[in-house]
Amino acid sequence: PPVEQPPPPGVNAGEVPQEPPSQEPQPPVAPEPQIEGVEVRLKVSDNCWTEMTIDGSSDFSIYETLRAGYDEVFHGDEEIRLRLGNAGAVEVTVNGKTWPPLGKPGEVVTVTFTPASVPPETTEGDRND
Repeated sequence: PPVEQPPPPGVNAGEVPQEPPSQEPQPPVAPEPQIEGVEVRLKVSDNCWTEMTIDGSSDFSIYETLRAGYDEVFHGDEEIRLRLGNAGAVEVTVNGKTWPPLGKPGEVVTVTFTPASVPPETTEGDRND
């Protein structure tokens, strides 16, 4: 008669040893895409006259009234200068981060965004204009 071998360590008698689960390498988690330069998205809820200059060049300027429903993304290498005639009607997202309103409805506001721009951490009543 065949001689039974004792089970390997960690396996009880009568159990079939299981192979360890395969350790397939997991694909690396992709980091959030880096935005080169400065990216500004404008979403307009009410008509707003707008002046925009990208990287200080008159070749990349906008002077027009943006209509309610307008939604566009602009890119610059160094800066985007924005002047809004109805600041409360425009939602601004800079480099992927949505900013609080730049002003009240009907308020004229001028602001310059750069690659380092981050939303201010103020509440509605804290503006010192």
